[in-house]
Amino acid sequence: MIRKFQEEREVFLFCDFHGHSRRKNVFMYGCSNKPGYLNREKLFPNLLSKNCNIFSFSDTCFNVQKSKESTGRVVAWKDLGIQNSYTLEASFCGSDFGIFADYHFNRGMLEDVGHQFCQAIYDFCEPDQVKIKKSMEELEIAYSETEDRGSDANSDYESDGLETENKKKKAKEAAATVQNISVPIENSVNGQGG
Repeated sequence: MIRKFQEEREVFLFCDFHGHSRRKNVFMYGCSNKPGYLNREKLFPNLLSKNCNIFSFSDTCFNVQKSKESTGRVVAWKDLGIQNSYTLEASFCGSDFGIFADYHFNRGMLEDVGHQFCQAIYDFCEPDQVKIKKSMEELEIAYSETEDRGSDANSDYESDGLETENKKKKAKEAAATVQNISVPIENSVNGQGG
């Protein structure tokens, strides 16, 4: 179906929406792009993090493990050539940061994630590209200090033990740099806290 659609139009984004049973927060899995497209795969999740106060850019992972090659996002990326291919994960365990730390997500919060996802699509496609340019500059600054510019320190994992604490720390520091550089966007979840 997607191939047929691609004959008539470009598909610029693919996203599966899932629930996650082990990790907290709302985050994404993406696919690392080729060296010429440095940080492009991080652009959409970074835009989403600006709009959505329960989305965690620092928990977003971009490397693809061999065991994940049959997932929708990896097939869309490798076989269909969709550069912006993601799985958005919403934890069953709630958040571990921000004003909703240690709270479970309610339906209104998850609906707001959907609304902010659509806003990020709009920002991504906006003709003047101001937010895109600003976001790319932030990503270049944040990730210029990483050792391997062709990949991200995070990766898909099957158990919590596969990622080393050092890699997690570096990825969170880079993401924190992105969040500290950016101008925060005020956002309340359906006018309710907690």
